[in-house]
Amino acid sequence: SQAIVEFIPLQCTQTAAFTVFLKKFATWWPTHSFSLAAEQGHRPRKILFTPKVGGKITETLFDGSQADWRTMLEFTRVRKLAIAWHVSTTEKRKPQDVAFRENGDRSVVTLTHSGWGAFGDNWRSSRETYDSDWVMVFTKAFAAACAYKTGKA
Repeated sequence: SQAIVEFIPLQCTQTAAFTVFLKKFATWWPTHSFSLAAEQGHRPRKILFTPKVGGKITETLFDGSQADWRTMLEFTRVRKLAIAWHVSTTEKRKPQDVAFRENGDRSVVTLTHSGWGAFGDNWRSSRETYDSDWVMVFTKAFAAACAYKTGKA
């Protein structure tokens, strides 16, 4: 099963992109459609990203309960995150790498999402769904958040 690889050119520096990704995650991530609360027709109360190896993205749902989306497997400040990913109560965890690099006064983020074999015979349809979702989430929402941070929107 082939990994999804997205290259996202951004209108901000590598450090700014990393900061927006981690510290502003709840402001750019489309929680209205990609959260555990959204599966139940609600928005989450809060999303907290704990940036360290073993850290998690934790969603506080509309009813006050909490659930983890991701577990941080690797954390190299300003350069790379490796994450075990799932945003569904029924999903198996899949590895995801997010790498940040300079490109002059701008940056490029590379998203690599693999592990599709965990879906068995249904891996192709799951991968296709995620592929189109990542385009919306990263090339639109995250890129816009980075441009806004630098006033280049």
